[in-house]
Order: sequence, then structure tokens, then C-alpha cells
Amino acid sequence: IKKNGDTVGDFITSLPDGTFTIPHLEPGWYSCFEISAGEIGYALDPTPQDFEITRGGELVTLEFVNRKLGSIHLKKISSVDRSPIPDISFILTRPNGERIAEKKTSATGEIFFEGLSAGTYILHEQPSEGYIPDTDPRIIEVKASAKPEFIEWENTPVSCIEIRKTANSETGRPLEGVIFEIRKPCGTLVGTEYVTDKKGIIQVLVEPGEYQIIEKVGLPDFEEYTKIHKVTV
Repeated sequence: IKKNGDTVGDFITSLPDGTFTIPHLEPGWYSCFEISAGEIGYALDPTPQDFEITRGGELVTLEFVNRKLGSIHLKKISSVDRSPIPDISFILTRPNGERIAEKKTSATGEIFFEGLSAGTYILHEQPSEGYIPDTDPRIIEVKASAKPEFIEWENTPVSCIEIRKTANSETGRPLEGVIFEIRKPCGTLVGTEYVTDKKGIIQVLVEPGEYQIIEKVGLPDFEEYTKIHKVTV
């Protein structure tokens, strides 16, 4: 409460009905500001209210209204075994691009975005190591409710296929420049063609599943290798 710009005092609603009474105010004009909404989950009423205390001692009643806020509860899990995934960053925005918050999942794979006004929000997952990125944002309608809007978000772990090409099993001399294809059992090509490096190695990140490794173009002076290797990741 302020009078002529000077603070008269800070007061807290102490009764069950959310009220308090200030006795013995001198006559004059005052301004009342709400500086805290009290309980978590309610929006502050930012509009100050002016009132006059007269010499007649008439009781002046002011009413501040706090809107209920909403929240989002995100659970990040592995699509393989449903285990929680920690340390994944998410950005929460409004549809117009306004950035609300950025948080990382906890050890239990969870994030809570609290104190949100009712409306539409968009969650964006940020790239992370070890998992195939999910670039599709999620649109969430937040309601003014004590119950959070819950969203479960799965990610598929990334695995690796390593191909080693050598001259023969005895010397183990690596062969650079050999071209391979990786296909799924249905014939779908994974990525493009892959070429062995100077160590004779190719490493390809893939999601769990079955694959076929096919040598497409070998090196001069070496026999054509036609065997198809089938692997399960």
C-alpha cells in the first residue's frame, strides 16, 4: 500500500477467504499493488487500485482477481525399452515464435513448464547425441487447470554399423575406396553409397533393425565380392 508514492506497508492475505483488513489509515488517497499471487499456479493481478480513506471511517473494499495458470508435464522415453532419457533440451514457444522457456529433461526424463497462461504452445526438441532427432514440433493446448497437460515423447536410440574392408584375413591390410550399400530387408536404401576410408572402415548410424550390407564397387586387381551380409542392430 502506498500514499503519495511512499510505502505504507506490505500486507498478506491471512484469512481462509483470501482477505485482510488494514486498520487506522489516515484520511487521504492510497494505491494498492499486488506484488505476489501467493499460491503457485495463479497469475498476478498487475493493475493497481486507487482508493480514498475519508474522515467518516467508511470501510473501503478492494478486489483483486488472480487467474488460474496452466502447466505442461513432458516425459521423455526410449522407444526401445521405455526407459527415461535425461539431458534432452526442449524449447517452449508460442505460435508466433515468442520463446517462453528452454529446459532439459531430468534424471527421470521429465520437464515441468509451470505458470503458463491458457492458450496454444509449441514444444521443439533440440538435437542430442545418441538418439535419432525428432524434428516434428508438438502443439499443446494449455488450459487453466491444476492438472498439467501431459505429453509423452519417444526417441529411438542410434546404433552403429561398422564395415571393415581388408585385402585378406591374414595380413589385414585395409582397402580404401571400396563402395558399399546398406539396405533394409524390404530393399529400401539407407542413406546413399558409403566408401571405405584409408583405414578400410565405414561407420553408419542407424536405428535398431535388420540390414543387408552389399559391396557395390571393389578395387582393381581384386575379385568381385558378391556375398550379402545380413546384420541385426
